[in-house]
Formats: sequence, structure tokens, C-alpha cells
Amino acid sequence: MFVQMLSSTSIICLTGFQAVVVGGENSDIIKFGIYLSAGISQLFYICWIGNELSYMSSTLDRSQWLSGWHNECLTNIVQIFTLSTIFTRQSITLKASVFYVLSLETFIAIIKGSYSIFALLDNMQVTSR
Repeated sequence: MFVQMLSSTSIICLTGFQAVVVGGENSDIIKFGIYLSAGISQLFYICWIGNELSYMSSTLDRSQWLSGWHNECLTNIVQIFTLSTIFTRQSITLKASVFYVLSLETFIAIIKGSYSIFALLDNMQVTSR
């Protein structure tokens, strides 16, 4: 997943830069636009799944508590409930190595980083003319 995140960052940045440099032809702009939107949507989908997993994991403990377990007449439900509560206290996250926790905040950070690299490349290209 870490390699996927790095490659998505570079693909988004370099495709945008190529679209600006080549420019002019409508077919090229459409081609780069489709490729750029595919890269962004793929990255968004992965980060959205990670965000949903984290959210559902954080609400699982509370959902168990509010499920009405105390209305049951079974004596062994307390032991089962205690064990399941212990395991649901730990949040579940989808990670890309140790660097990224996949979430919508990560998606926004990657898009910002891609734009920063794009702006740097564009600035270097403009000053070299």
C-alpha cells in the first residue's frame, strides 16, 4: 500500500505537469484529464475504505454497549460481552506501511503534496525558459 500511495502521488503530479506542458490539443488534454481522474479516484477509493473501517471500528464499542445486553436473562452473556468489549476497544485502521493511515485526511494530504510538487515543477519549467 505504501508503494501504491507513492506511485499515486507521483502519477497525479506528473500527469498534471504533462497536461500543462503539452497543452494545446484538446485530445491531449482529455487524455491527461481521464488519466488524472482515474488516479485520483483510485486513491480516493482506497482512502475512503480505510476511513470507513476506522469509523466503524470506533463506533463498535459504543454500539455493543447500547445494544440492550443488560435486558437479557442469560448469565453467560456478561462474560461474552466483557471479552468482546476488550477486543473492540482497539481501533482497527488500514495502513500503508508505518507512514500512512489510510483515511480521507491522508487523501487530502497526498493531493496537497502532489500539488506542491506540481507547482515546484511548473515553477522550475517557467524559470528555465
